[in-house]
Amino acid sequence: MGISAGAYCAARTAYDVPQRFGSVGVMSAFDHPDEGALAHGGKQLQAQNTLSTMLEARKPDGLRFYVMGAQDDSTGSARAAWFMEDAAREPDSVTIDTPAHGGHSWVLWNNYFPSLLTWWGSDPAVFAAAGLPAQEGDVWAKATAAGVRPLTETPRDQRVVGSLSPTRAKPFEINGLGTITVAVVAALVALGTALFWSPRWGRRRDGGKPSVARLGGAILGRIVVVMVTAGLVALAAGIGVNAGGGFYTSWRDLRASVRVSNTAGK
Repeated sequence: MGISAGAYCAARTAYDVPQRFGSVGVMSAFDHPDEGALAHGGKQLQAQNTLSTMLEARKPDGLRFYVMGAQDDSTGSARAAWFMEDAAREPDSVTIDTPAHGGHSWVLWNNYFPSLLTWWGSDPAVFAAAGLPAQEGDVWAKATAAGVRPLTETPRDQRVVGSLSPTRAKPFEINGLGTITVAVVAALVALGTALFWSPRWGRRRDGGKPSVARLGGAILGRIVVVMVTAGLVALAAGIGVNAGGGFYTSWRDLRASVRVSNTAGK
């Protein structure tokens, strides 16, 4: 299995050596190659090496795919899942999992990794290959009862394949237009204050020498303004980069990621 660019590699590896792999987990993949020579060799080479094109062209042999991608992922991972499902020919099979939200983040992958494992273990052939008896009963029902997220198999009539990111951000989510606008305006106001207003602090209107207290307060104020400005500029840049990459698409996911990072290794 693989995530992000590694998900493309996981599927491509299974295509190239199918005798070694029976199941493939593809999480937040690009349909087209996004790294290396294949990504920079021209549009024709890219088109020939999309996951969906290669899946349709290969000789089907029963290879199974779990393809997960959030619909608000700006890399188009949900669309890649839909394209692969349409391209698969029996006995190959593609199980899609395309939740409406989640972006392109570790929070999403952490939440859906148990779903991938449940899908993988739902095939009796997996246990047969290991010489073990298959699980009894409804595997997904048991997993869902234990807290595993069920599959989100978006119906074809609800898919928006003409857009890389079918689900748009709300105005004041982390990558929303309102949030970006507020962050940029706040950074510009702070920059203007630091460059044009704060240098005049501490000066006397009559041009006389300022007192030590007045000068000290002005210097302290300038330091605070510079620090606040640096923070707001960094915040605006971070929000812009996140929006461009489609990594976190909600404040909730960002907070969850921070919590996971803080508890890692404990």
